[in-house]
Amino acid sequence: MDGVEVDLGSLSCADVRPIFQEETKQELEERIRRSVEFLVHGLFTLPEQSSERKSQRELPEPFSVIPRAKPIPKEKPLTKWEQFAKIRGIRKRKRDKFAWDEGRAEFRPIHGYRSINDGSNQVILPHDPSLEPGESPFDLLKEGKRKRIASNRKNQERNKRSLSKNQLPTHALRADKRSSKSLERSAKIVSISNRSLGKHEEGKKSKQKLSSTKRSLKKSIIPNGVERERTFQAVNDVLKNF
Repeated sequence: MDGVEVDLGSLSCADVRPIFQEETKQELEERIRRSVEFLVHGLFTLPEQSSERKSQRELPEPFSVIPRAKPIPKEKPLTKWEQFAKIRGIRKRKRDKFAWDEGRAEFRPIHGYRSINDGSNQVILPHDPSLEPGESPFDLLKEGKRKRIASNRKNQERNKRSLSKNQLPTHALRADKRSSKSLERSAKIVSISNRSLGKHEEGKKSKQKLSSTKRSLKKSIIPNGVERERTFQAVNDVLKNF
């Protein structure tokens, strides 16, 4: 179209003729006006589908490639479990969260609070021959539940500590908001840390340790004999070149 490419599918138009340095602002605006005129004229040439209250036209398939505002998102790396499941062909399936309890005649969660496997409200328990005289199986059941809850909380705290150990803050902090000791420790952690910042080294002792912050002061007083020998040695080194 006289140097103008019109893509009705993407509602775009472009003047592909070269732009010369001698062209004025008015001439460039005239180019833009002509391009828009071609675009509007092309829309009215499409077949019309009208009804009682509206008139519409179906756009054709676009052919121009429009650049993205942002890059295509990269695929997230697979976790260790996802890699293992992919190799073994394990597929994730959705499990039911509730199950029918025949004794109570109601649906109950399979895990967690008031679960169907919760035996704290059981009236009858099977006899355990390993129990000593005077021990109650109901008390042992409650004690085991308390221990499991305490163990789960302990594991959660341990996981949180292992993730936050020797790690730098993920958000930006102003230097004037942090102390000099904190900045110095962060720099030392960066110098000895690996790519995972110690996430996957639980239970292993690091071969490198943070050096102490104590300053080692050298003696500034030199004996006279040592200073004299150093002076003669320096003079001899200079006179060798003459």
